[in-house]
Amino acid sequence: MRRGIAIRVLLLTLLALPVNSFAAWAIDVPPSFLFHIDGTGRVSQMAETPDGRILAPSMDGNAVRVYTETGAYLASFGSAGSALGRFNTPTGIAIDKDGNIYVCDQFNDRVQKFSPTFVPLLQMGSSGAGPGQLRRPTNCAFSLDESVLYVTEFGNHRISMFDKAGVFLGSFGSPGSGPGQFNCPYAIVVDRPSGDLFVADENNSRIVRLTSTGSFLYSIGQLGAGPDDFHFIVGMTQDPDGNLWATDQLNNRMKKLTRAGAVLTYWGAFGSGSNQFYNPWSVFITHDGNIWIGDTYNYRIEVYQYVATPANVTSWGRVKATYR
Repeated sequence: MRRGIAIRVLLLTLLALPVNSFAAWAIDVPPSFLFHIDGTGRVSQMAETPDGRILAPSMDGNAVRVYTETGAYLASFGSAGSALGRFNTPTGIAIDKDGNIYVCDQFNDRVQKFSPTFVPLLQMGSSGAGPGQLRRPTNCAFSLDESVLYVTEFGNHRISMFDKAGVFLGSFGSPGSGPGQFNCPYAIVVDRPSGDLFVADENNSRIVRLTSTGSFLYSIGQLGAGPDDFHFIVGMTQDPDGNLWATDQLNNRMKKLTRAGAVLTYWGAFGSGSNQFYNPWSVFITHDGNIWIGDTYNYRIEVYQYVATPANVTSWGRVKATYR
């Protein structure tokens, strides 16, 4: 009799838990540390060319650095300045299917387009808060058909849209913490196959999901240090299975979540050793499946091996067996 009562109490407790509480029942093993790349400066977004070169804008070096997938330095392009082809704190980066490169030039309040061979082609945006203007553009990403380049604006608390020729298409968002509002939006991910947007709403310590036209769907997370919390979220990417990887900046850790927000794994602590971070700002999964993390104030990139492992899900049969 006591065994049956205990099982029923446990079942009722589980059913009463919020959805995200089940993260503790289905957590993946964190990936393994491989190596780190020193001297990269602060890196807030990365991208990969079709031939496997990793492009990492260095906010401190005012250049985009180019690496092999094994971390070997190849080249860089850009230098400090405001002329076309120069940067004042480059942050975000995206590559279109033709190999053209788009770089958020944060303190020049513009996005620059380069050819696959790093020749500057054009700029989009100018300083301000009006239509087609930008204030502190941070990260960028293309719609699935590449008809829209989404640009997060840290300073205007909104997302602006351009086509590949630099024509302004519109914007959405406003300052605040309500649905459809942002407080310093940073990373942006275009979900496959839906085309929806996931935005790292940094100072609201949450991830926001919107439609491709900016309609609010739901948010994930809140300020805190628990498994389902963030203390500022800056970087984000999506793996081939559709899971989100996010940098939990002031908690100095990485998190892997489902689209719905269930936490699959998290790891990290403050420091400069392996599996330690100092305010991580970016995360990127390469073609070969490795995870590159911009470890901001350690001025390096940390690289991890992405190993897909089955979730440790507790079945109802196991729950019953516990009370036999």
